Amino acid sequence: VRWLVDNSIRTLDQYERKEFYDPQLIDALRIGTAPPPPAQPVAIPPALVVDAVAPRKRLDRDVELTVTLRDANIGELRLYQNGIPVRARDDFQPTGDPRRVVTRVRLRAGMNRFHAMASRPGAADGRSPGIEVRYDGAEPSGRLHVLALGVSHYQRRALLYADKDAQDVANFLKDLSTDAEGNPGLVKVLVNEDVTQKNVEQALYAIRDRVKDSPQDRVVVFIAGHTGIHDDQFSLLLPRYPFPESDPVRVAERTSAKVPKVDKGAILSYGMIYSILSRIDALQRLVIVDACQAEEIFNDPQVQRIQRYMAANSRGAKTAYLLASREGELANEVAELKHGLLTFDLLMGMGDSRPPDELVNLRALPRHADLDGDGVITTQELRAFVESTLPALAERYHIVRAPTEGHGKEHRIELRSADDDFPLIPLKTEASAPR
Repeated sequence: VRWLVDNSIRTLDQYERKEFYDPQLIDALRIGTAPPPPAQPVAIPPALVVDAVAPRKRLDRDVELTVTLRDANIGELRLYQNGIPVRARDDFQPTGDPRRVVTRVRLRAGMNRFHAMASRPGAADGRSPGIEVRYDGAEPSGRLHVLALGVSHYQRRALLYADKDAQDVANFLKDLSTDAEGNPGLVKVLVNEDVTQKNVEQALYAIRDRVKDSPQDRVVVFIAGHTGIHDDQFSLLLPRYPFPESDPVRVAERTSAKVPKVDKGAILSYGMIYSILSRIDALQRLVIVDACQAEEIFNDPQVQRIQRYMAANSRGAKTAYLLASREGELANEVAELKHGLLTFDLLMGMGDSRPPDELVNLRALPRHADLDGDGVITTQELRAFVESTLPALAERYHIVRAPTEGHGKEHRIELRSADDDFPLIPLKTEASAPR
């Protein structure tokens, strides 16, 4: 999709910032609601070009790129490699000319395509023409790096398995984190009181340092616990979060319940995670959120804001997302499974747990997510597995509940995912054998 505006061609990705992008537009139109149009951009998009600083040989693994701006009055600056953001403004070095900056990037095997984007208030993003740089050398096999966060210890509305979910997912993936040369990936687990902004930042920076100059690596971020929207930021609620004493689910006028004011030590903003994750060299990233959306018990529309936020970021960051949309503080934790429902399903898909026999026999469910049988599970295969098996699990353990009085929709588990597909893990031999 392209537009011709003032004799210049503009592309769809120039309008993908959150103020222009509405992932629920079709749903609104389908029920006869006319959403208000976004404010039209009035300023001219920034003009910029990206190019290689000097000629290079095809076996040179690194390339130095320069970004030249028509004027230096911009907000954000982003460099994309194969459609994925790898550099932000702070990652560029000055050249003495305020309109020109440079950065170095590690290439992947084959053709590498680069473009840059810049933003300024009141304008669509500026997009440079693309350039191609080829690397004909061999590429090392990739490692898998994991950051798993789980919070169960809350003063009110404690969870049973969020911390265990994070530990089990990390432990399973740790065994699959090494590359073909035996180099291990970095696996970090933070649970309960150890989930603080400082600790999470340190863990993310450690992963960023480990994947430096390794675009072939993969990064998985797993989040489990209560979540909500605070200051327009999707956030993980931390142990000291001040849940109200009364249960707003049982209040007749649920939408009148107010979100409590909290200090920053009680929440962990996903925006912080996103800002670091979107600037690392690893080009293959998966974020999994298996979290009770506690904000819904205060105000139903907040859930839509969570979905909007995650959907918008999955498009902008080119990061694959799996998001479980869940209602109530304990609704989707299953004592028989000793896991949150989505976590159990993911572990089942990756080969670490087997589906309940009655579901396999009655529903002919797949036993794992290697749907094409090639021995490798991709992010899209994992998503397809969860979409096909999660409803049966939810029905088996009575997760889907009747509509709340005054709210016509029954609760459903939903998934959000970017279109990016990449090999995530090999399927363990024993997991794929008949049982």
